[in-house]
Amino acid sequence: MENRPWVIGLQAGIFAGWIGALAVSFNSPSSFAVSNPSFEGRAVPSAVASHMVGFRILKQRGKAVTCSGVLLASDIAITAKHCMVDVVAAELVFGTDLDAPVRTAVVKRVVPAGHPGVDFSFVTFDGGLPKGFRPVEILPVNSALPLGDSSIIAGYGRTATRNHDNGILRVATLTVIDNEDGFFVGLGHVNGANACEGDSGGAVFAKRKRKIYYWGTISAKPTDDRGLPCGDHTLVMDMHTDGVRQYLKELSAYSRR
Repeated sequence: MENRPWVIGLQAGIFAGWIGALAVSFNSPSSFAVSNPSFEGRAVPSAVASHMVGFRILKQRGKAVTCSGVLLASDIAITAKHCMVDVVAAELVFGTDLDAPVRTAVVKRVVPAGHPGVDFSFVTFDGGLPKGFRPVEILPVNSALPLGDSSIIAGYGRTATRNHDNGILRVATLTVIDNEDGFFVGLGHVNGANACEGDSGGAVFAKRKRKIYYWGTISAKPTDDRGLPCGDHTLVMDMHTDGVRQYLKELSAYSRR
């Protein structure tokens, strides 16, 4: 992990011309985005919602996308690195519905992980956290993720059956089906739920002794040749290993310079 991260500065004034257009065009996901895991009708637990944020992003050529993220600190969120490529402006949104936010914050700085094998970026913002929101606690490094282990995924993407319903925080339970990669863990669906367009950067939580811990960031939704909007499984960047935890500390310090 010797590569130095590169930095994008995002200016608040850019938002003036495009915020109004988001209501119409925000359903166009990026080509690599992952969308909503969903338990239809199930309320998102407060232990999950309190850590989550959404992103409304304007990319080059006027393309507007939705991504998901998780709070690492009172001024830093984590999202997928590919979400923040070719960005013109980005807004961080607190709340379970991006169209009815608790509060918004302009993204100040994006610090992508410089290592080519990882898929996450740090995003800094001002203003602290609204009441009821708090940073995640990362799963202890000695806590294994065995095959068949259940995890909760959370994100703001679309569902498989509706094309324009992203922007709502949803959760689903998936199980570990591949843990041999090193950087990434594969999760398989339960009852048909999986990640879809818009869930990129979403969080993955494991429950240990009645406590929920963050351990991963949703990266991709591999699909078959049919080009379905939701994946047949979900790739997750494992954030709880020794190496990545150290990298998180380094990026936290770097992003605040």
